[in-house]
Amino acid sequence: MFDADNQMMFELESRRRIYEIVTQNAGIHFREVERKSRLSVAVTKHNLDYLTKHDIIKSERDGRNLRYYPLHFNLQNTKIMNLLRQEGIRKILLCMLSKDRTFFSNIVKSTGLSASTVSEHLKRLEEKNIIKPHNKDNKTYYSLIINKNDLVRLLIAYRESFLDRLVDRIIDTWEF
Repeated sequence: MFDADNQMMFELESRRRIYEIVTQNAGIHFREVERKSRLSVAVTKHNLDYLTKHDIIKSERDGRNLRYYPLHFNLQNTKIMNLLRQEGIRKILLCMLSKDRTFFSNIVKSTGLSASTVSEHLKRLEEKNIIKPHNKDNKTYYSLIINKNDLVRLLIAYRESFLDRLVDRIIDTWEF
């Protein structure tokens, strides 16, 4: 799995484990790495810092969270992946994948989230240029402005890391 040049960097089992976790879970944040690795905070931080410093993985700030990515991960997808890593936002995006126009009330009903939570998430998605609101007959509906196929490709590539039956259902029904 690792070439000879990287062998020294991966001589520690803990470092290899963390590298594999980041590779399989692009956009993972520190606490998730710590939970999945079952290592202490200090060991997790040391190894993440080491891997980042030696350009084996990269980190990206997402608000208060620092998220970790494999070095080969496309930077254009980090914005989307950061959002997909948040369960509530992921539910909204999955709901919107199945329809071209999604009304607020349908999003609330489909996701099981409170109206105020949905409103907050929609505002954030709009600010990040992921969705666009439209008004029709005094009702607001939302549509994705990012490429749906790109979104689905990320969901497929990291399907196992989401552990979400809703993701499985959407992927199983999606046609390219």
